[in-house]
Amino acid sequence: MRLICEKQKWLDKDVIHVVAGAYEANIIPSIGGNVISLINTEKNIDIVNKPCDSKTLSQNPYPYGIPPLFMPNRIDRGSFVFENTKYQFPIVEEEF
Repeated sequence: MRLICEKQKWLDKDVIHVVAGAYEANIIPSIGGNVISLINTEKNIDIVNKPCDSKTLSQNPYPYGIPPLFMPNRIDRGSFVFENTKYQFPIVEEEF
C-alpha cells in the first residue's frame, strides 16, 4: 500500500494531505485538526461533508469534516513517524 503525507494548500488553507491506498484525506491543523476531506479514489466517493470554499469554512467550520479519532491499538506497534518526529503511544492490549 502506498502511503504519502505532505503539506499542501486546499481551499486557501494549509493542510496535511494524506494518501493511503485508495483513500485521500486533507487535515487542517489551524481549525482543530479535522479531517476536512476524505475520498475513496477507487470508487470516487466523498465520505465526509466538505465546504465549497474557504469563506464558508471560516464562517462556520462545525458542520464540515470529522475529528481524527485514533482507536487504541490501531496504529502499528503504537508508533509512527511524521516530519522526522517519531510518535510513540502506549500499547493497551496484548497481542493475541
